[in-house]
Amino acid sequence: MVLAILAAMALVFLTLLQSCSPPTPPPTGPMGGAPQGQHPDPGQNSGAGTGSDSNSGSNGDGCERGAPIWYIDFNNLNLVVQDTPIWVDSAYGPDIEITLTYNALGKESGSGTVGARWSHNYSEFIGVDEDTGSFVLHGGDGRVDEYEKIGVNYILNKQSLLSGEATWLPRLTVQGADIKAQYANGAYKLFRKEDGERYRLIETADRTGNRLTFSYQNGLLHQITNAQLQTVDLNYDASNYLTSVAGPTGYQASFEYNDKGELTALTDMQGYTARIDYDDKGLIKTLTDAKGTTEFLVELGDPDSSKIDVYPAVGDPMGMSSRITVTNPLGYREEYFYNSQSGNAWYISPEDYVNYVDHQTNNGQSDVPKTIYEYKRYEKGYSRISRITHPDNTWESYEYDENRNLSQVTSSDGNVIKFKNNSLGKVVQSTDNLGNETIHVYDQHQNLIKLANEQGEAKFKYDKLNRLVEKTDFTGTTSAYSYNEKGQLAAFTNAQGNVLTYHYTDGLLSSLTIADKLLLTYQYDDLGRVTDITDLYGKSTHYEYDRINQVTRVEHEGDRNVDIVYGTCPRMVESKTLPGGRTLHYEYNSAKQLVSVIDPMQRQTRLIRDAIGRVAALVDTNQARTEFEYDTGGRLATKRYDDGSELNYEYEQGYLKKATNARGIEKRYHYNPNNQLIRVEYGDDTPAVSYSYDKFGRVESITDALGTTRYNYRNDGVPLSIDGPLKNDTISFTYNALNQLSSLAVSDQVQASYEYDAIGRLQTVAAFGEVFRFSYNDTPGAVSSQLTYPNGLEQNRHYDSAGDLDTLVYKQNNQIISQYEYGFNQAGNITRLATNEGILLEQTRPLASYNSLNQIASWNNRSDIFRYDRDGNLIEGVLPGDIPFSADYDAESRLTKIQFSKDGKQIEERFRYSYDHFLRRYERYEDDTQVIAKDFVRFGLLELQERDEEGNVVAQNAWRPDLAGGVGGLLVRRQGESHYYYLTNHLGHVQGVFNQQGQRIGQYDYSPYGFVSGANFESQPFGMSTKRSDFASGLVYFGYRFYMPNLGRWLNRDPLQEQGGINLYAYVNGDPLGYVDPDGRYGVGICLAWPVGTAVCVTAAVGVIGIYEGVTNAMESGADSMDNLGETGKEQQKAIDCIFDNSCSNKQADKHVDNYIKYRNKGLKDAHDCAQGLATSVPGTSITGPLPLGVEDYAVGAVVAELANQ
Repeated sequence: MVLAILAAMALVFLTLLQSCSPPTPPPTGPMGGAPQGQHPDPGQNSGAGTGSDSNSGSNGDGCERGAPIWYIDFNNLNLVVQDTPIWVDSAYGPDIEITLTYNALGKESGSGTVGARWSHNYSEFIGVDEDTGSFVLHGGDGRVDEYEKIGVNYILNKQSLLSGEATWLPRLTVQGADIKAQYANGAYKLFRKEDGERYRLIETADRTGNRLTFSYQNGLLHQITNAQLQTVDLNYDASNYLTSVAGPTGYQASFEYNDKGELTALTDMQGYTARIDYDDKGLIKTLTDAKGTTEFLVELGDPDSSKIDVYPAVGDPMGMSSRITVTNPLGYREEYFYNSQSGNAWYISPEDYVNYVDHQTNNGQSDVPKTIYEYKRYEKGYSRISRITHPDNTWESYEYDENRNLSQVTSSDGNVIKFKNNSLGKVVQSTDNLGNETIHVYDQHQNLIKLANEQGEAKFKYDKLNRLVEKTDFTGTTSAYSYNEKGQLAAFTNAQGNVLTYHYTDGLLSSLTIADKLLLTYQYDDLGRVTDITDLYGKSTHYEYDRINQVTRVEHEGDRNVDIVYGTCPRMVESKTLPGGRTLHYEYNSAKQLVSVIDPMQRQTRLIRDAIGRVAALVDTNQARTEFEYDTGGRLATKRYDDGSELNYEYEQGYLKKATNARGIEKRYHYNPNNQLIRVEYGDDTPAVSYSYDKFGRVESITDALGTTRYNYRNDGVPLSIDGPLKNDTISFTYNALNQLSSLAVSDQVQASYEYDAIGRLQTVAAFGEVFRFSYNDTPGAVSSQLTYPNGLEQNRHYDSAGDLDTLVYKQNNQIISQYEYGFNQAGNITRLATNEGILLEQTRPLASYNSLNQIASWNNRSDIFRYDRDGNLIEGVLPGDIPFSADYDAESRLTKIQFSKDGKQIEERFRYSYDHFLRRYERYEDDTQVIAKDFVRFGLLELQERDEEGNVVAQNAWRPDLAGGVGGLLVRRQGESHYYYLTNHLGHVQGVFNQQGQRIGQYDYSPYGFVSGANFESQPFGMSTKRSDFASGLVYFGYRFYMPNLGRWLNRDPLQEQGGINLYAYVNGDPLGYVDPDGRYGVGICLAWPVGTAVCVTAAVGVIGIYEGVTNAMESGADSMDNLGETGKEQQKAIDCIFDNSCSNKQADKHVDNYIKYRNKGLKDAHDCAQGLATSVPGTSITGPLPLGVEDYAVGAVVAELANQ
């Protein structure tokens, strides 16, 4: 069921990619909306529009499938439109994809079959130059490459190439009546001579020899057949225009033309139709779909005219200049302009566009913000972009070597990245902005075989078909890959020698096994789409699709189904019905931007968009309005809450320079010449934090008010130790060959060591001389897990046939001492909880009212009880027992002091934090006298040691490493010579404490929202969610903020802001029995809080995600880092496609090698991870290994990327 959960989450998230429109205004990359993951070569990217049908046209994400996309190519200011209305995904070998491409600069008339200036990807041919005898390869996307005839050889003319393109273009050889286009990786295309001097495409093959074949009738392409003998038939009218394409199951796409032979309509397999209109010159004028119309005004220059020095009005002569004006369905305009006088081009976004009034009021004025492109010209061949200057005056400049390949990128912030290339344009040496060099070595087929730098070497081996068969990473660990006769991945052997075996039926992956254990099985429909996935526990998930592979239904065990309805355009989810009949509705504007989410209770959350589609305001269900403003660089400048309080941000060279919170406290950022953050200072008494780095850009030390923390790394960047500011507090780590945590020690004393089974689940944990043992029953219908404690205590978890947690039982000497029984409804919510442990009813609370910020406004009809500061921190309120308190916070809104009277004493609790925002010191004062002082040695959320004021170790804790935030993961606490063990419920609440003799020495009972009774926490400090709860105030410390059980809400706002939910104070979205919060920022279902392999419920898959997914996905304003993480996940997933898709070209492989160059200093993995592919875990296990293309797309592929976005 875990696989079903993750697969469902992936597919549901995929459906919420409402359109292919980029969320930020182009052009942002060297050529505009840069295809994600490419190196910063301005010759390889294209500008994407922001309109309804816009996106980068070559990013390979499939966005053009089912609807036209458009972009502007800044190499020649060319409007390009692409659409893939029909396709057949092959189980192995090349897919069949009919992709149409329009080039505004293409021929107005010709012999094409899809209209003037249009071509399709299988219409490529080779012509012969009558004068020189050279071959000219005409691509199906309009691309033209010349192969000069020199003697008997045909040599590619590299002057016409962009940086690195020579690597992936083929070599041409004449074979009788045929010309073979051979690619470096072994793939090829075969062209056969027809009447005249043209050679038409008759065959393509991947490196394994799996083929697409092309059949012709009367000179027209009639049929395409893939390696599985599936066929696609092409039909034409009397004028030889392509009118329809039919797939193997009867799905078809159709095309319409006007009397000029211009393509006027495309209808995809699902019936989505896009209509196209043209001007009197045959240039696209409008592109219309069911949501609206995008207008194009293409004004092309005349190369035979003269340059102009005046910005022309619409309709005036352009001279040698060119302009493309795009108006999106909302009426917003953007402009792409080539200025023949300066030789530069510019882009003006919709928010900066100025309507032409006269020669003084127009887009040509210098005060109109623009992205400006400058070029390096060559006597022959294409020019190269030499500099891009952004509206905020930041810039990047580009230099090229003698072969016109990118050799250096310099940024206005001072960063310089250098490249050395071989004759084909592949990077052989890269130097990052810190001066670190990496050597890239290739074999004769241009496969990457070695990466070498000061940190070591990574090596790669390939078979004779250029498939990766062995990878040795920078630590010397080796993984191996083998393939079947069709070129599909057959086995993956990890560094421990465990073999993940892939089994196929009729070319489709049917199952995965490891160590004689059946992990996953798959079933498919006639189109090869995954319809059923069954995991190792026997739990199945069923998927249904529409004709363009949009998931329309997901069926889980227990009749928990998700139904998805799409709107009038592809990928736009109109509604989603979750288990239990809960329906969410999504509304969009005519530019396909999400503007409203209506929840199952008919409450509406609205998103107000600005001219370029960013969220300008969020209006929640209470009509509270949060506004967002951006600077000229598109960065968040102001966030304004409904009460008028503001957060303000200032930047310099694109780096955050100053943040001012709503209380007016400034946070100032300082950087070194390498643009690394070296110091953070505050405008109040919040302690400053300083950073230093090693030569590889890794954090070396951090100094805060508590002292200095130092980091030590393995040569691949994995941390080996963290030496904190206290004496003898160095935390060190060891890892097994799979990089799983093997041991954790404090001050050289091993605190816990870990062993795992073949599928990555915990087997044993050794801690403080004792061993905890884990076992699993994977038998379908009897799925369970067992944890045996050293003192004889046993924990047993059993799951029912639907995959829900059925019982949680603790035994001692085979006698049940604690038992929980659960029942869930169709929606996955707990409806039954029976236990012999105590459950408290929620305390009766006074009547409360809330303001528009979800803050408590009145309490028992009194408005003077609760007060918040401007940053939303609760500074006055009541503790349990209605005890009034006052609180102070630092500039980061961390609680530093809380004061109250209790038992006749004036109590003050003080809290001090380290640079990572986690609690490191706690002090308690009674009547101005310090009575308690504690220091904590911690690894993130996990507290490893508690020390007294003299530095003596009072207690040590050993944790499971596989539970979110340590919830329910505390195995043993060592206090002196005594060991204590913990009985926790499904929420991780500590309900019992046991000593080494098995005696129960502590008992705690909880209400749903965490109000507790029983023994105090003075000696056993962990309570609700296994979080520290021994504060006199009754607060519970979760990590990023404190929780107040008496109020059932957080003390202050969510640090994640709206990403954690619209109500910034709510605890786990109002479901405290079904969700836990690992760190104080977001709730997760109880199944995801427990390790994969033992938890198989579906609550999380259909709960929190459903309500807020659309809203949080849309909140670009506060989620830049999350967006980057999301794109990283997408790029890593593409690396799988790149390496393990048999039809992958070297060009695609190069993207990911080059990605390493670009992102090295942004904390991403090195290029050798490209060759490994994403460490995609097989759900239900901790196995890491690639999944073949065709399964990952539907089952696993998007999980990492979309979870990252969430």
